Amino acid sequence: MLVGVEDTLATDLSVDLMPGSNRTNGFRKAISCHYASSSCYYIDVRGTSQAEIAEEVEGIARTKGVEVDYLDVWRYKSRLVAGLEGSL
Repeated sequence: MLVGVEDTLATDLSVDLMPGSNRTNGFRKAISCHYASSSCYYIDVRGTSQAEIAEEVEGIARTKGVEVDYLDVWRYKSRLVAGLEGSL
């Protein structure tokens, strides 16, 4: 998924990769983290610029035999880091 990449030809982003897990010695995977207040809440992204991404994520889940809503994906992935449990 190329999210947020605009006005770039697909050939500019092409890299020949071998499929499968990375087995390179000393390889460190990138770690990404987002923080939010536990009083935040999830919104329905249908009809927004994020709708296409939501459909893609749900489609990937279906190929793995799982029928799941995009909001439920984020609820599953979210973890409380500190403080009191809220709506996230």
